[in-house]
Amino acid sequence: MYLRIMTAMIVTAILKVWFGEIYPVDLLKEEIHGVASYLEVLGALYGIILAFIIFVVWDQFNKVQTGIYLEGNAIEDLYHTASFVSDSVAVHQMKFLIREYLETTIADEKSFLARGESCLAATNAFLKISDSVRAVEIKTQKDQVVFTGLLDALVRVNNLRDARLGISSARIPITLWYLIYFYSVAIIAGFFFLGIKISFLSVTVTSVIAGAIFFLLNVIADIDNPFDGTWNISYEPFSLALVRLKTQR
Repeated sequence: MYLRIMTAMIVTAILKVWFGEIYPVDLLKEEIHGVASYLEVLGALYGIILAFIIFVVWDQFNKVQTGIYLEGNAIEDLYHTASFVSDSVAVHQMKFLIREYLETTIADEKSFLARGESCLAATNAFLKISDSVRAVEIKTQKDQVVFTGLLDALVRVNNLRDARLGISSARIPITLWYLIYFYSVAIIAGFFFLGIKISFLSVTVTSVIAGAIFFLLNVIADIDNPFDGTWNISYEPFSLALVRLKTQR
């Protein structure tokens, strides 16, 4: 990402030097007040749009991370509730399937979600857990109570999983990206027409603005897809839950 930002700054600096040859600074400085007003209005609107977008994508990022933590806790509750079933075979099967679900999710899910796809292996692993819970044979009155608790725990895990995956698939609409790109180009173009007398200062200011905007857009795009890039969602809550469940086997 940093190499792309430096490239954008260098390209902008070259274009600014070329632009200065076509439009001399003596001509541009006559319009500096008009250009400054243009940048002031455009910059205010740009700031409002970006503040809104950053708030939304960061909130989604946090919700996905929180969702993994809550789902991990719910999975552990389901695992422990299954221990009270009288049928030892059913207990071992449910526990095995729960551990398998965590292992599959940790290993495979992130790469699929990064591409905006659902992880079929994780989905199938969770369906196996659901089938094993519903197939529990009720032998005693205690089993009836435990079965009700199992279903409640399963519903909780299912709801948390659905909510987490729903937020994970949310992305900034392409139309909104077009709006951001339009404003970004318009602001950088405004600095090309800003009549700063010192050539070095003019080139430096324009390239820094281009680099800052490019950096900001890369950060937004990175947070918007929390499964790829620099800022990534951590599956550590699932990993820790799996370690704890394996030690309680």
